[in-house]
Amino acid sequence: MTGDLKLCILLLVFNSYSGERWRDDGKCGQHSPLSDGTPAECDPDGENPCCNDGYDGQCGNTTEHCTCEYCIHYKLLKDRKESRGLIKWRYDGRCGREFPLPDYTASQCDPAGENPCCNHKSSGHCGNTTEYCTCEQCTDYRIIYREWEESGGTQKWRTDKKCGSDSPLPDGSPAECDPDGENPCCNDEYDGQCGNTTEHCTCEQCTDYSIIYRDWEESESTEKWRSDNKCGSGSPLPDGSPAECDPDGENPCCNGGYDGQCGNTTEHCTCEQCTDYSIIYRDWEESESTEKWRSDNKCGSGSPLSDGSPAECDPDGENPCCNDGYDGQCGNTTEHCTCEQCTDYSIIYRDWEESESTQKWKSDKKCGSDSPLPDGSPAECDPDGENPCCNDRFDGQCGNTTEHCTCGDCIDYKLLKDWTESGGLIRWRYDGRCGGEFPLPDYTTSQCNPAGENPCCNHRSSGNCGNTTEYCTCEGCTDYRTIYREWEESGGTQKWRADKKCGSDSPLPDGSPAECDPDGENPCCNGGNDGQCGNTTEHCNCEYCVDYKYLKDWTDSDGKLQWRYDGKCGKLNLLPNAAPAKCNPYGEHPCCDHRSSGHCGNTTDHCTCEECTDYRIIYREWEESGGTQKWRSDKKCGSDSPLPDGSPAECDPDGENPCCNDGNDGQCGNTTDFCNCDGCINYKFLKDWKDSEGKLQWRYDGKCGRVNLLPNDAPSECNPYGEHPCCDDDLDGHCGNTTNHCTCEGCTDYRIVYKDWEESGGTLKWRSDKKCGYKVNFPDGKPAQCNPDGENPCCNHEEIGQCGNTTEHCNCVGCTDYRIIYRDWRKSSGKQRWRYDGRCGLKYPLPDGTPAECDPDGETPCCFLFWCTNDENKDYCLHHVDFRVVKKVRESGRKCSLARLASGFLKTVCYNENGFEQYFKCEYSDVYYDYNGEFEYGVTEVCKNDTHAYQTCGLNMGNQVFSAIDSWVLCGGYICEQKTETGGRKQHSYIDCTGNDCRTGNMDCKTRRRNKKLCDDRCDSLNILGSDDMFGYCVDESNCNGYKYGLNCTVMKQERYFSVQHVCDGIFGELLGVCKDGLDEKDCFFTNSTAHTCTRYDLRQTEAIVPILDYTRCSVMDTVYGEQIPYCQNYLDQTNCSDIERVGGYCEVNGFMSTVSKYVVCKDSDDQTKKAIKLCKNDEQNECLLMKRDCKIHKHKMCDGIKDCSDGSDEFDDICKITTDELKRQVTDKTKFTCTRRFNPKREGYKIPVSWIMDNKTDCMDGEDENIHRWKNKFCSEETRQFRMADKPCTDVFNCPRRNGKASFVPFHQLCDGVESCDDTNVENDVCKIARDFPIKKITAHYIGLMRSICNESVSTCEIREFVRPWGDVLGARLELRVPTTRVECNKFFGEEYLFLSCLDLCKETKASCLLKGANRKLEHDSCPGQYLDRTFTLGNNSFLTFLNNSDNGGYHQDFYRCNNSRCVDYKQVCDLVDDCGDMSDEENCINHMICEDTLQRNKRQFIALDQKCDGIYDCFNLSDECNEDCGRQILGNWVIKITCWFMGILAMLFNLFTVVNESLSLKDCETEQMMISKVLMSLIGSGDFLIGLYLAILSIYDSIVFGKDFCKNQAEWLTGIPCLTLGVISTLGSQISLFTMTVLSVIRMYGLTCKPMRVPGPVSGKSILKVTFLGMMTITAALAIAVLPLVPSLEDYFVQGMYYDPSYRVFIGFPNKERHVKVLKTYNEQNGTEIEDPFSTSAKMTWKEIGEKVDGMFSQVHGKLTRNPVHFYGNDGVCLFKYVVRTDDARRSRQPAVNEAGFNSDPVVWTMLAVNLFCFIVITCCYIVIVCRTRQSSQKSGQHDNQDRQKNERAIQNKIMIIITTDFICWVPLILISGMHNLEFIDASEWYSSFAMIVLPLNSVINPLVYDKALGELINKKLEWLKKTVGYCISPRRRVSKNVTSGRIKEIEITVITSIECVERVDGGGDDENSIDPK
Repeated sequence: MTGDLKLCILLLVFNSYSGERWRDDGKCGQHSPLSDGTPAECDPDGENPCCNDGYDGQCGNTTEHCTCEYCIHYKLLKDRKESRGLIKWRYDGRCGREFPLPDYTASQCDPAGENPCCNHKSSGHCGNTTEYCTCEQCTDYRIIYREWEESGGTQKWRTDKKCGSDSPLPDGSPAECDPDGENPCCNDEYDGQCGNTTEHCTCEQCTDYSIIYRDWEESESTEKWRSDNKCGSGSPLPDGSPAECDPDGENPCCNGGYDGQCGNTTEHCTCEQCTDYSIIYRDWEESESTEKWRSDNKCGSGSPLSDGSPAECDPDGENPCCNDGYDGQCGNTTEHCTCEQCTDYSIIYRDWEESESTQKWKSDKKCGSDSPLPDGSPAECDPDGENPCCNDRFDGQCGNTTEHCTCGDCIDYKLLKDWTESGGLIRWRYDGRCGGEFPLPDYTTSQCNPAGENPCCNHRSSGNCGNTTEYCTCEGCTDYRTIYREWEESGGTQKWRADKKCGSDSPLPDGSPAECDPDGENPCCNGGNDGQCGNTTEHCNCEYCVDYKYLKDWTDSDGKLQWRYDGKCGKLNLLPNAAPAKCNPYGEHPCCDHRSSGHCGNTTDHCTCEECTDYRIIYREWEESGGTQKWRSDKKCGSDSPLPDGSPAECDPDGENPCCNDGNDGQCGNTTDFCNCDGCINYKFLKDWKDSEGKLQWRYDGKCGRVNLLPNDAPSECNPYGEHPCCDDDLDGHCGNTTNHCTCEGCTDYRIVYKDWEESGGTLKWRSDKKCGYKVNFPDGKPAQCNPDGENPCCNHEEIGQCGNTTEHCNCVGCTDYRIIYRDWRKSSGKQRWRYDGRCGLKYPLPDGTPAECDPDGETPCCFLFWCTNDENKDYCLHHVDFRVVKKVRESGRKCSLARLASGFLKTVCYNENGFEQYFKCEYSDVYYDYNGEFEYGVTEVCKNDTHAYQTCGLNMGNQVFSAIDSWVLCGGYICEQKTETGGRKQHSYIDCTGNDCRTGNMDCKTRRRNKKLCDDRCDSLNILGSDDMFGYCVDESNCNGYKYGLNCTVMKQERYFSVQHVCDGIFGELLGVCKDGLDEKDCFFTNSTAHTCTRYDLRQTEAIVPILDYTRCSVMDTVYGEQIPYCQNYLDQTNCSDIERVGGYCEVNGFMSTVSKYVVCKDSDDQTKKAIKLCKNDEQNECLLMKRDCKIHKHKMCDGIKDCSDGSDEFDDICKITTDELKRQVTDKTKFTCTRRFNPKREGYKIPVSWIMDNKTDCMDGEDENIHRWKNKFCSEETRQFRMADKPCTDVFNCPRRNGKASFVPFHQLCDGVESCDDTNVENDVCKIARDFPIKKITAHYIGLMRSICNESVSTCEIREFVRPWGDVLGARLELRVPTTRVECNKFFGEEYLFLSCLDLCKETKASCLLKGANRKLEHDSCPGQYLDRTFTLGNNSFLTFLNNSDNGGYHQDFYRCNNSRCVDYKQVCDLVDDCGDMSDEENCINHMICEDTLQRNKRQFIALDQKCDGIYDCFNLSDECNEDCGRQILGNWVIKITCWFMGILAMLFNLFTVVNESLSLKDCETEQMMISKVLMSLIGSGDFLIGLYLAILSIYDSIVFGKDFCKNQAEWLTGIPCLTLGVISTLGSQISLFTMTVLSVIRMYGLTCKPMRVPGPVSGKSILKVTFLGMMTITAALAIAVLPLVPSLEDYFVQGMYYDPSYRVFIGFPNKERHVKVLKTYNEQNGTEIEDPFSTSAKMTWKEIGEKVDGMFSQVHGKLTRNPVHFYGNDGVCLFKYVVRTDDARRSRQPAVNEAGFNSDPVVWTMLAVNLFCFIVITCCYIVIVCRTRQSSQKSGQHDNQDRQKNERAIQNKIMIIITTDFICWVPLILISGMHNLEFIDASEWYSSFAMIVLPLNSVINPLVYDKALGELINKKLEWLKKTVGYCISPRRRVSKNVTSGRIKEIEITVITSIECVERVDGGGDDENSIDPK
């Protein structure tokens, strides 16, 4: 007996427990029933409350009666029932699993009783000593219950680490294990302890709660099943609900009472207590989540719906009632409808409907979430009823006890109603309770009614309102009369109470928290302490304290009050605005000692110490200056030493200490530590520089040179007008006036420089001191030149730096002759941009001052290190300024342009005219890079897929790995290939490089961003120092569209900008470069998560909880080492954007609709962790498409009329072809449908692709795209969701299997075209391949090692050849193949094998041309747009740029074929019989196929292999593979058969028609019974043979006249049509009538001659007519049964061999048999989750009717039924004959198992018919043999054997009998033998059976009339005689006699045979011969 069954029995006992249920004799159980027939029970209050029916059937109190498995303890049952199952302990003090409760759970001990502890392994008793409470196996239930209550009933594990069903929680549910603890696993059957061993975690019955909770959290608490496959109430989810099974998984069923595991067996799915969740969820989805009941009739909390709510019962069904605690099933009995815990949903829904859906409570008084109303909301309680309160966790019943009304989870609906009706103004409860333990509905403390009888509350006592002293005047009492009176007297303005209580637990009459009197003795409140006003430190200075006195003073001063009334000061004592408190300069204690106690004072320790501040002096001086003085007398400075107005103090610029170092000690000074440090500010120089408006170029401190900068970061000079006008930059960087400063080599005398400069008006290019070169500059920074017209026109820049005219000045390597410079310049009128000396760059300007360039058309066009050079060293031109490239950039009129570098490669090159700088730009991004500086971003990353960033080193080329010497290719360098010897052959080097041209090492790349813009969604800004540190980074994105991002604060006394990356990053301290006042870390860290916090994204992985601040939301994410860093780990900072310009879309985030920023749209994963970003529900922000390698967009930007991709591919995609504008408009459509897309909100009111409609994804903001009511009238059918188009009619379609509830379909014209059209499946191609029996073609060459081979067994010799593409060698794609040495027939090869052979000229066929030839096949770098995105670019033929892709076997390859439409496909897709290109260019020029024209799509073609042509199987849609000039078939195969058929058909009809007519007319002349029978039977033989002739004639007409050569195309209609069926019945009926009648006639003749030879024939009588009628009817009936039996519908599964479908359905071609159908259905239904039995299994017995129903399900059939016709029994061949030869694919053959030892398949029908026909032939033969023998005996007996006439007659009889036997033998025996051998599988007679049957079988029909009808013989003889006379034909006498004899013999034989039947020899007395009748 299972636990669930026992529980059900006990619950029956519960429910039936009323009245006296026990007997006086003390007997109990089933064998001792009561008067009503029910088993007797035991008195629960008596001495013997227990019963063991299987023991003695007596009530008792022993262990045998009370604690055994089948025992029932009625006392426990009674207690349990009275407590509603809440009492977990027993009255007898026993505990543990050995003493269970009535529900078979382990009993506990009363935690509030005397014995709260249990020793489970000892006595099983409750106790209170150490042996019960503290031992290893003990449980102290006081602790268990206390912790559970403290957790609010949410903690699922116990402190004693026990777990499982035997260790329940206080609510009775099995204890779990702490998923985050050390022992997260439980094995209930092992030891019931939590652990972490394999015995606890990995066994079958183990549960690992760490995994359970992890999966639950990852699914966002939505997944209803567990990873350990457990289910049911015994395996709850983390929220306590029973675990379900995955409805889409392999095991969707649960039987909680069986094994508690998910499964798919009948024990799990189909039993009474089983639940099949696949059905539950399917029904739920089909009802669109509105149906509240389940199809399995289960109900209650243990059987939830898919949304987790308890299942209900159908109120309108047969079983509207549910008893969740009974059996969890819907029913209509009293146990389901009228018990206390029962719910009658028919009443619930009736009341609900009668109240018009306004009643919020139920008639059964149930309430809470487990008892929802019909609209799904939790039921409430009647506020005006007796039981207005609900405790959902207690019993889910409405009540009025404390357990229902005043607990933490209780809801008092009466109180809620009163409070709501008062608008929240009533602050007291109707039940007279008060205090914090009895809150109001808004969770504030309830009060007492000041105007009522009980106006006072004692908070510490009972929590009741009263009016005595113990309620009104005690210490914990509140008299609300006083509270309300004072509050009303103040007009509601008084914020404090007379009882001095404060805080949220002591509200004012208006509900706001009470404050403290700021002017009273106790102005401070600590709401978290005692809620009393006070004046101690515990009330005033704690973390949560509020000093209302100081708050009042500070507020009254408008925030100007800078000191506190409590006398505290300094950084640790802040003001309300978080600024450090000062001391009152006008008070008694004006001084602050910051280092001491932080108190104000007036002693020397407070006023004159080093760290002291005397605010009297500070304020006095500031006031005397009128508030303009920015420094303090105590020489303190910086943000920690503010002025009276709050601004940081500066230093006196005119004093001795003008410098401040805020980060050092906050003191003013004049040393280098104060003036020249990184964070120092020199206020003296700053003042002077500002006074000069920035024109002052020298410093007051006398320093100069490059090390001593000006405020604008320019090098300082010396004052040319001062005492020290000279500077020696190389000496000490000081200004002076000595020779060491003025006349040395490195000195500069600024007096001279400024004098000459000023006199020339700033145009002077040379100096009077004759110094020159880039080391000697003018005030404007330009190098000094030499006077070209002076005596010294030349300059030696490098060594001398002086102007001169010697060779050392004019002709040296570093010399410049300015005469030549100016001469050339003047001649070109200033247009020549280069110098004769080859110098270039900023240091060598032209006469106009601009940098000199290099001649782009000269020999040295490149500037390298200030020298012009050329391509001899490619480094110079490649890595510096190449003016050939610059010329092209200038000519383009743009800043950047595509140009060819010195390496020969193309790159996007940019040139900075002002900075004389050439750099590069990534093709598909605004990322710039050059070759100088340190590594910042690798171009391999930022320029990935850039066609001009080449990455081709270290390629795997065939079986040779070539390592590149040069690694600069990653930075846009050139490709070098190592010269090696391989196999005696030297490999070509694509770039000839020698010496240092190819060098080892790696040149990293520098990325520089230019064209910086504000608010362009990209952090461009650097800080003031020019580096990317925290200060100033991303400031260009800090203030956009009126919104602020990041923050500004003071760092080292300077205003700095902090990007979001540095906010709340956990870095403190100004020395570490953060805000001095800690603003960036203010209020940053929380201990618990809230809706407005998140886990900080921290590279240090500290995972701190921080607030999501306004200025951190939707900010541009910082970039660190190329990775974007958000503020929050979960990216919640990128939601709820205020700035509409930064909104990327709208979606549901954490259950609420929110905006998400555009920075996370299409951002699949985190850059650092690579984990998926789960932000929107269903990951909607990442529904993005990669349209081309540089264009990835959200799908909502597709088809929006705006080109987001450069090539417009987002607007020309296939899905854009059919939009909502093309849908057929209905009359009811009042407005045109438009959509504002959720992730393209700026594109308002636009059309969308039809494929987005009803796809289970909400695309429009209003959700109208998923509104079924809007679209259902636009569907051709709701099932397929095919839309009605404006210009196209609705047609039926192929139904794709549903995926995630989404319907999809394939139009018929796209079916079986080789392109998969069903979403997420391959079902279309799979079904078509099986249905049409596509042959599998080998399309890929096999590998031998790493080499591809096209050789196989059929090729004798092979060789290795290199495959070279028509456009030449491709660097990195060298390919060697193993191929045949001789030509082969290529029409048998496919895919890359065909391509390789044809391009290597190895095909025998002359038409086999190489498909790679042609200009449009050449692969260049930009070929195949949108494909092969991970490209590697390389050289082709050493002349053009092409690309490679990764190879499956390592390395790279270029096995791509370029189609006519620019699409590319792999080599293996070329000539593979599938139109992979889409324009047929990959197939149409191949010679290995036959082309079939597509009848549904004229512009499409179908390709089949050549060996599929004329193979007897239809492969083409138009049947042209079998119906053509080569193999077009007709009904009758050749002209011999055609003529024979016509001839024999006509003869058979004429002869037999004559016989039938003649014999029928002669019936009236019959005088004897025997004669009449003979004539009737001969008429039947003639009738049967006439039908054979008719069959042949009609068949010939259809063959020659109706069909002719078109039969092949009409074969299907013929074989499945009525004409063929009719002919089959006619032929079978005719042959069998003829055969059976001949058999009967033979037997009758033999019988008459042998059995009754002497009897005189009787006359014709009525009895004779009945006899002949009976014989005729029997014969006809037997023949008709055989002919019609195969056509009986109930036998179609036996006789129908296949099915023919309308060709427009395209799936099936030809006549697929049952096996093919089952394969197709199995493949199709596997996608739908439906199992179809294996078609090869003998148990697979699907009927044709079942197959038809399932095939119907594959098509919509809304606009017509699927047309199909069975291939009937006679449709075996075009001649429509009976199937004596059964084909191997026949239904009767394929369904029969091997039944004999030989192993052949037998067909009972064929063998039976063959046996019957053989039997008939044997009977006929035997009969006529007997007749011959009997005739001879008669002749001998009569003595006339010597009589010549008698002998002649006997010979005639013998001849005729021989003719009969021979013709029957020829007709039937060969046929029987051939059919038998065929069915025994000795021969295959399928092909020639029809021809054989057409010639041989009809032979009997022509001969029979001649043999059996003498009149026909005579007529023929007469006609022949007439013919002879007419034509004068003469024959010899012998011949004539022969004919006469023949005619006479025929006559004589007939007379003799008839005589032998009709006449008897009358022999009187021995049979005298004279009495014999003459046979003549």
